[in-house]
Amino acid sequence: MNIFISFSSKDSLILKSFVDRILKLGLQINAEDINCTGIESSKPKTGEDFKNWIKNNIQTAKVIIQLISINYKYSEVCLNELGASWLSSAKKFPILIQPLDYNNVGFIHNTNQLLKIDSRSDLFKFADDLMEFLEIKKIKTELLNGQIDKFLDEIRSEERRVGK
Repeated sequence: MNIFISFSSKDSLILKSFVDRILKLGLQINAEDINCTGIESSKPKTGEDFKNWIKNNIQTAKVIIQLISINYKYSEVCLNELGASWLSSAKKFPILIQPLDYNNVGFIHNTNQLLKIDSRSDLFKFADDLMEFLEIKKIKTELLNGQIDKFLDEIRSEERRVGK
C-alpha cells in the first residue's frame, strides 16, 4: 500500500499528529507505507530531487490524503500537488482544516464529499472508508477511539496556541 499525503508545511503540527495518532497508532498503518515531505521517516533522502520525488509518489500512490487549509490554498507547491492528484487514479481523501469549509474549498473539490479534520464523526468516516478501500480487516476500535480523542485535543491545543 502506498499513501501520499499532500499538505502545507505551515500545517506540519497537524500533519504529524494526524499521521501518528490516526494513521500509525489508530489504523496500524506502517510508516514505510506513508510518503510525505513532512514526516522525517518518509521524506526525500538528502540530495534527492524533491520535485521528482513528489511526482513519482503521486503517480504510484494507491491513496492520496489532502490536508487542505488556507495555507494549502496559498502554496504553489500544494496547488501543483492538488492538480497532479486530480489527474491521478489514486483514491483521494480531501480533508478540510478550518477555517476552510465546503463553500471555499475551490474548483477541484467543490463537488466532492469532503471531511473536516476537527469532526469526530468525519474522522471515523475517514477511518472506515480508508479501511474498506485498503481492505484493512481488523483494528481495535477502542484504540482508534482513544487516538481520535488525543488527536482532536492536540489540534485544539494548536488552534488555541496560534489564536484561531
